[in-house]
Order: sequence, then structure tokens, then C-alpha cells
Amino acid sequence: MCSDNTACRLIKRLYMSIIRANCRDRLSSEDVDFIQSVLGSDEGDRNVLVDLLTDADSRDSILDESKLVSAIQDRAEWLTISSQLYFYLLVRHCFQARSITDRDVADYVADLLAKFASAKRVASPLPDADHVFDRVCDLLAALQDQNAEGRFLIRTHIANYSLFLSGIFPERIARRKERRGTPGLDFYEQLGQANYQEASTLHLAGEYDLHEVFEQLAHWFREIRVSLNDLADRFLSVGTSDADILPAQ
Repeated sequence: MCSDNTACRLIKRLYMSIIRANCRDRLSSEDVDFIQSVLGSDEGDRNVLVDLLTDADSRDSILDESKLVSAIQDRAEWLTISSQLYFYLLVRHCFQARSITDRDVADYVADLLAKFASAKRVASPLPDADHVFDRVCDLLAALQDQNAEGRFLIRTHIANYSLFLSGIFPERIARRKERRGTPGLDFYEQLGQANYQEASTLHLAGEYDLHEVFEQLAHWFREIRVSLNDLADRFLSVGTSDADILPAQ
């Protein structure tokens, strides 16, 4: 059970914002239009495409088309696709380059990026939080006196937070370590790996069909982090202000 009201609010918000590996199941009409414009040529093709996208195996093969990533680069200024498809295509592309082939892992990380994309969510990843849990020590302290559900939610959040920060902002972590003596990339890698591994052993990982995803995230954490470094360098604009991006330590 929760030891105080603040911890209870944290658990409630974490429960409402669980990340799932389901970006591929949430394609919008605009996403279908984009895929059709890249891979098809007329309305008849679109109808066939819609049918293919309802089949999981056909959908996955379609989303692996390299032309889609090329189109994202070419049309960057006027893309109207969902953030879920945008990040899935980029994550899958960068993961394959490093032999990380599990689509569910790419899907999970894509949803993570979609939810953590704004600077406001980085500083306070919980929407409308009354208390900003912007330091890892706050999250670790909140583990005390929690039941299995609370431990699962907090460990998952710590792991997601560590992967996002080390994957998208490695240079800023390095600068802060040099200037202020704050934890470096090794700290975030170890923290993320350990918490994904711990979360994978809890029963809720099985209930949310995340056991294998978390095991893979723990096993491949460093390779995934480096892949996200590459993604951020090639495809994202992350701004320039450390104060607005990285949480205080």
C-alpha cells in the first residue's frame, strides 16, 4: 500500500500512463494516407492497403519498407502522420541497423518516445502532476512500502525514464557530468537495465504482455540506447537548453 498521499498520487498517474507495445495497432487515417502515398498510386491501391494493414504479418512487412523512412526524411516539414507511426518507423529502422530485430521492442520504445517527446514531459513525465518527481532519488524513495503493483509501475517508469534520457540526450548528460559531477551515461544504463529486469519478474509484466519485452530491453539496453542516440542525431531536434530538458540531480 501507499505510505503517503504523494506516493498514492504517483501510483495512480503511473497506472494511467502505462506504455504498451501497440503503436502498430493504432494507425490513423492520416497514417494510411501517408503509407498509400509512398507505396501506392490510386484509390484502388488504398483499399487493398487498408485490407493488408488489418493483417498483422502483412502490416509488419509493409511498415518495414525502407521507402517509408526515406519519405519521412523528404517530407519532414509537412508530415501529418501520428507520432506513434513516426517513431515506430524511425525506431525500427535504427534498431535493425544494430541487429535488434524484435518488433514488439521497437513498438514499445516508439510509444515511449511518443509519450515522452515534449520537454515538459521530460521534466515531469507524469501529466498534470502535483509533485514533480524530477530526480531519480525521488522515484527510488517512492518504492518503499509499495505492493507488487506499485513496485512494477515505479520500476517501469524509472527504466523508461533512464532509457529516454540516455537515448535522446546523451551529450547533455555528459556535459552535466563534466560541469556538475552528476551521474553519467553508465549510471542511466545500469539503472534502466536493472529496473527493466526487475519489472519483468513481476506478475503485472505478464498481465500487460510485457514480460518478454522488458527482458529484451534489459538485455539490449546499451545497444538500444546507442540506437536512440543515432536516431536523435539523424532525425530529431531536441533544442538547446539543458535547464528545460534534463531533470535536476
